[in-house]
Amino acid sequence: PELVDRWAPGRVMVNVYGPTETTMWACKSAPLRAGSGFPPIGSPVTRAAFFVLDEWLRPVPAGVVGELYLAGQGVGVGYWRRPGLTASRFMACPFGEPGARMYRTGDLVCWGPDGQLRYLGRADEQVKVRGYRIELGEIRTALADLDGVEQAAVLVREDRVGEKHLVGYVTGAADPADVRARLGQRLPTY
Repeated sequence: PELVDRWAPGRVMVNVYGPTETTMWACKSAPLRAGSGFPPIGSPVTRAAFFVLDEWLRPVPAGVVGELYLAGQGVGVGYWRRPGLTASRFMACPFGEPGARMYRTGDLVCWGPDGQLRYLGRADEQVKVRGYRIELGEIRTALADLDGVEQAAVLVREDRVGEKHLVGYVTGAADPADVRARLGQRLPTY
């Protein structure tokens, strides 16, 4: 958000996203505006298809977090001489033409109300605390979006066996008590 706030006024600034496995950038945001918070990664470019899926490869509705899968002309065929890794990341696309493939990015995203994707973190950052599944990337994004926070990190601590809790670290001018209070208004109580 700080880069957008600093550089977007008077310019056309966009955010593009595209892993190496798609051989190009696969989505582009609408022009970014200063003060609009964490920038979205955008919507698919022509000839690219995005699917936000749950763990059973079912599409999730807008606003619900899922893993991003990419399909379309830019998707690669796999990793050179790494069949195991290729099989875990490249698969048949059940939403496309016969023979179509899609790439499992490992990125957690959700569709925003404006039709643009929001990047929330990595799939391997999911933790379980007191029986609840929590995405550390979502909490980190919520922290980083608060006024006065420059950078944020979130970890799971287990001070006593079986007693896990989340710990957030921030840099910037924000008051820690204020950060905790504002974050409490934005996130579930658990």
